[in-house]
Amino acid sequence: MRNCVDEITYVNTNKFKNILKGVNSAKNDRIDAETIAIYYEMGLLPTVYVPTRKEKELRIKMKERDSFVDMRKGVINRLHSLLLEYGIKTNKRELTTKKGMERIKEETKKKVPPSLRETIWRQIETIEYLTDKIRETEEDIKSFIGEDEELKGKVELLKSIPGVGDIVAIAFISAVCNEERFENGDKVAAYFGLVPRVNSSGDEVRNGRITKKGDSRTRNKIIQATRALLNSKLDNSVKRFYEGLVKKGLEKKKALIAAARKLVKVMFAVLRERRQFMDFVENKCNLCVGG
Repeated sequence: MRNCVDEITYVNTNKFKNILKGVNSAKNDRIDAETIAIYYEMGLLPTVYVPTRKEKELRIKMKERDSFVDMRKGVINRLHSLLLEYGIKTNKRELTTKKGMERIKEETKKKVPPSLRETIWRQIETIEYLTDKIRETEEDIKSFIGEDEELKGKVELLKSIPGVGDIVAIAFISAVCNEERFENGDKVAAYFGLVPRVNSSGDEVRNGRITKKGDSRTRNKIIQATRALLNSKLDNSVKRFYEGLVKKGLEKKKALIAAARKLVKVMFAVLRERRQFMDFVENKCNLCVGG
């Protein structure tokens, strides 16, 4: 198709389906096509951002890394449950370290029947294999980033924020792609599903749970980064914003989500302004210090 046309536009079907229902209640491809053409000509067609080839490649690499993480998490959960049945206590993080694995092997020799030891050791081998694969994909991703000065610069800017490491920064960049397509940080937070659902009736407006739209893996990474930032010794608005909400009586889980939403706005500002996080702090930027 790209060889036959000058431009390809992807329609946002979630938004456009309501328009089609209003035009034609019955399914009719000809009328649907005419409606799409009319809205496109008027500049009112809701569209989806089309990533560049490099952006697509980065997303594919991140999905591969995350798929290995998900597989390892499943094996770890099964092994954790099996070990508990025989009185072997572990924490799940320990199951990803060589020292932890060696300790578990020694304990299984004493507490687990011989017929089940091989089962446990095979699961340990699977975890070790997946851990190696995760490490390999992360090295591949970092190498890919290192070959592009613009992507490398963006990663370094985001890493200037306490709690934001390579993976969180790269995940954010791969999801956002071109930050110019967002009007402001609130739009980015909505893109990640970190904004509450709004139910309004007359003059009454009620906020519900967050929408959870968008990339759930990136959203979870941002929430984990928020936890790390809140534990940071660096004075910043995200931490003070969280502490203020907790003092007012808001549940800690809800306050964490609100802080994650604010962190997204900070990350977006850092990318948009092309400035290190500490530059915002030193210059007393409202977004990062007082806002």
